[in-house]
Amino acid sequence: MKHRGTMPGQHAEPRRVGLFGPYVSRNLGDTATQMAVIQNLQRRCKAIDILGISPEPDNTLQSLGIPAFPLSGLGPTAGNLMPYVDLPSAAQSEAWRRPYSPIVIRRIARFVRTLDLLIISGGGQLDDFWGGAWNHPWSMLIWTALARRYRIPVIYLAVGVDGLKENLSRRFSIMALRIAQRRLFRDSRSYEVMRAMGLEQPCEVCPDLVFALDSGWKGGGTPADSRFVVISPISHKTWSRNETDLHTGYLSALANIGRDLLGRGYAVRIVCSQSAMDMGDAVALATELRQGGASNVEVRDAPRVDDFITAVHGADLVIASRLHGVILSLVTGCPVVALAHLDKVRAVMDDFELGEYCQPLQEVQGDAVLPLVRRALENSRDLRLHVQRVATEFRMRLDKVFDEVAQLADGSGWHMAPHDTALDAKRSGG
Repeated sequence: MKHRGTMPGQHAEPRRVGLFGPYVSRNLGDTATQMAVIQNLQRRCKAIDILGISPEPDNTLQSLGIPAFPLSGLGPTAGNLMPYVDLPSAAQSEAWRRPYSPIVIRRIARFVRTLDLLIISGGGQLDDFWGGAWNHPWSMLIWTALARRYRIPVIYLAVGVDGLKENLSRRFSIMALRIAQRRLFRDSRSYEVMRAMGLEQPCEVCPDLVFALDSGWKGGGTPADSRFVVISPISHKTWSRNETDLHTGYLSALANIGRDLLGRGYAVRIVCSQSAMDMGDAVALATELRQGGASNVEVRDAPRVDDFITAVHGADLVIASRLHGVILSLVTGCPVVALAHLDKVRAVMDDFELGEYCQPLQEVQGDAVLPLVRRALENSRDLRLHVQRVATEFRMRLDKVFDEVAQLADGSGWHMAPHDTALDAKRSGG
């Protein structure tokens, strides 16, 4: 089998770039992130094949339109990735008993050797909530180590820290980052957390990749003729497997906000950026608001990124809790009040100089957040102009990032050494 990673320079055949991550279309943030990478690389590289590396290859092929290899090394590929056939059933059964058995690692290595660049792209990749150290932290280390074993450049592109609670998770993550060729974090908090854990190699901070997304929406303009506010709730499943008092209080506070908005003449539109988890809460919130006699309450299904953007565009305000519910709203130029369940949401609001409009979800009880929502609505016009200006700045900064990534992708920047970029403490997210 041809080993492509050791052949920088011109190729008669397209360069092959692998996009690695735990992304699925049910989470619009995951999808939007990979869409932004694909769009920006295809725009800059004349001959490139982009291949997914994800938990659900069929889902990746359907939602992103790229062939995909299973992140775990187990199970079928999707699209034209032959000769990577399924593992025999006996081998799969044996592999499940150990994280990455030798036969699975050999299969991954066989695929990795065909790549010209491996991108660990976006999102909360530095996380052990779902399965502990032997799930995603170990996966990142295996894929990164195999790529570097075959002299294939690896770039961690706008990755973030969601939570690394286990010592072993931290060790795996630090090892993987150390041997990568480039390391870019999506916010200064993630950068500082990994530094504190012992990462000493040169790193950079850049905006979340979704700010480089070309969704077809052209920005500018004014809100829609009818006044409406979007509420985008988050499920307790993000932080707990069971319903909690914290989440019950949060939903009650959202209902209070909705009733206040309806009483002031606004329509309420409830839209989820992770419908598989959050739609139940959306329906329950709408039902409670309608019980008061309101007719201008609707739940908008948003299975695709463009659906969410269309549903949000023109809102006087978006009240959101998920990171990419916030980011996708900012991309459209909408003012946002963020009810943050994690520090990463606070980070993007701070980077937009909107920290005063961000409140920890833990404090969203009763009517406590109503004054914040009212103030945002009073300042909606000025906030909209501010958001559009900062979003444009972020996109311009990401253009420079993707210019460099494209050099690695097409081979012209294969020998480019990692370097430090000065970090702006006030606006380190962009």
